[in-house]
Amino acid sequence: MNLNYVTHGDSSNPTLLMVHGFLSCNAQWLPNIPYLSEKYQLVTAELWGHGQSPLPDEDLTVEGYLEAFENIRKALDIEKWGVIGQSYAAGLTIRYAIQHPSVVSKLVVTNSRSALGNLNTNGPRRSTQTKGKRRANNRHMPIHPVYAKRIPEPTLSALIEAADSTTSEAINRGGKLGTKLASKDLLRDIPCAFAITNGIYEKSFQKDIDDIRAISDIQIVDMHGGHAVNIEAADEFNEFAYGFFDEN
Repeated sequence: MNLNYVTHGDSSNPTLLMVHGFLSCNAQWLPNIPYLSEKYQLVTAELWGHGQSPLPDEDLTVEGYLEAFENIRKALDIEKWGVIGQSYAAGLTIRYAIQHPSVVSKLVVTNSRSALGNLNTNGPRRSTQTKGKRRANNRHMPIHPVYAKRIPEPTLSALIEAADSTTSEAINRGGKLGTKLASKDLLRDIPCAFAITNGIYEKSFQKDIDDIRAISDIQIVDMHGGHAVNIEAADEFNEFAYGFFDEN
């Protein structure tokens, strides 16, 4: 089963695949598309059960996602592309770059506790709320964008709508896969140029980044944003991505 995807920009330009994180959708990239599409063809793909992507009957697997990314690339007749993985998608895109080195030119990922954190159980954080009524529309989950403080409109409203409409089955099945996306041990295996854009305002992630800084060949770019660094520090993120994927 294929993922929903949308293309932006001139197809004759170099292409970037952009994959959002958990409880999100293609609206994740609204602050980035106008600027980056001036130089690149952008392909924004939605996770299964998120946005307009269906939820398959079979279990969600890393291998299934990598095949789905390849199906998009082949459908668009793209020989090679750069890849950006946000949050949950960091673990998926890291594995994609490793498994398909001939088609991924460069890779950028954002803050990702599931991929780069030291949690005992990696993957999307679940609510620790034990008292009171369970909130409707998935708003019991601390990662729901309704609690975001630095995401501007209209992006915020679009992300809230997408999170509210994500089914419990998509959340449960995606969460199970999220526990398998830990990627710190894979960073040295990434065969292409690789960078982490670090939103420094996500305090809980900074210890994880400090651990990764010990790997000297990993490029870490600190930016003035939080978990949704591509939105909260859109100008910094856009400028970095615009140049990073253009370098030889």
